Amino acid sequence: MNRFGLLFSQAFKFVLRPIVSRIRRNLISLLNQDKIQESLVSLDKRHDNMQKSLNDLTKQHDNIQKSLDDPKQHDIMQGGLDDLTKQHDIMQKSLDDLTKQHDIMQKSLDDLTKQYDKLYTVLIDLEKSCNESPKMEAISKDQNTTLIANGFIDADSYLALSMLHENEALTEIKHNYGDDGWYYLFEKIFRGSEEEIERRQSIYVSYFQDCYTALADKNDRGYFLDFGSGRGEFLSLLAKESLPGRGIDTNRLNIQHVKKKGLDAICEDGINYIDGVKDNALFGITMFQVAEHLQFDMLKSFINAAYRKIMPGGIVLIETVNPSCCRAMQYFYLDPSHVRPYPPELLKFHAEWAGFVNVKIIFYMPVLEVSPEVQSNYIGYALIGYKPVDTESELISLNLTSNN
Repeated sequence: MNRFGLLFSQAFKFVLRPIVSRIRRNLISLLNQDKIQESLVSLDKRHDNMQKSLNDLTKQHDNIQKSLDDPKQHDIMQGGLDDLTKQHDIMQKSLDDLTKQHDIMQKSLDDLTKQYDKLYTVLIDLEKSCNESPKMEAISKDQNTTLIANGFIDADSYLALSMLHENEALTEIKHNYGDDGWYYLFEKIFRGSEEEIERRQSIYVSYFQDCYTALADKNDRGYFLDFGSGRGEFLSLLAKESLPGRGIDTNRLNIQHVKKKGLDAICEDGINYIDGVKDNALFGITMFQVAEHLQFDMLKSFINAAYRKIMPGGIVLIETVNPSCCRAMQYFYLDPSHVRPYPPELLKFHAEWAGFVNVKIIFYMPVLEVSPEVQSNYIGYALIGYKPVDTESELISLNLTSNN
């Protein structure tokens, strides 16, 4: 190799070789340029999409900011928020109320279930009592014992019953008093002792004390009339409180018995007697265990007459059998003079129709100390009402006053 060739070889080695290597690398890079370009295009698209999203978000932000800056829009949005809050509160309150109602109804259901169980037990006992009650075809010691246990005959009356055919006065009573004697002895045996009846009727005395206090100065000749006074138990209660009373009864033996106790009583038909009394003359009228002996037309006549004869502010009291009580109805027709029982709602309606005000029903003598609020648990009831002091109060009681 000549000198020039050697020189060229050395120059290529130290000068051109690096250049060739660089060119070679550039060629390799050029070979990958399409892929790089594709990546760049993809990056550009992603950049554009992101920029568009960013722009959209910026617009939304600007709109929201504009809405917040606009007082009207702010108030609308705030109003909508407030309405939603109110609706939420209302719904929450309704939910709370429903929860309370549910709890109350559940408690009521539990109470009713307990009452049902108790009443069912009472009903079973009553049905057994009805099925096992003695037939009254003949009077026997066993039957008397059963009636005493059930509270329909007191011990003293049992003695009278057991000696019925040994009583020396019985022949005289039959001969002189006939049906009056029969019913007098019947009541003595089956109604109960006078002490027991007075104890039962004593719950009404305070009503008559208050009435007398209010009316005594207006009429010094007034008195309380006991219609069908019987043996005079309520007249005795009035006398003990120095309240004026008079009994009216058709049974001669009853009248004799009452007069022996120093009480005022007349043997006469009650309706006829009331018709002869001056209007507005009586402090009040009572009727104990008589209503069930009357047809409804006669009972209505009595109530209407009582309203006329009682002075304004006076009182009427009607005590009778409770027809919704199985125990009471079990022996209702033991008394052959019983016509029919009267529901308390019926008597209350007619008393108000006749003009009485502040009419109420008082139940007495529970069969058992169970479910005291149940009407059918009581042997009897008493209706109490008052004659209004003036016509206007009477109209108010019936809601008949004009709105003008």
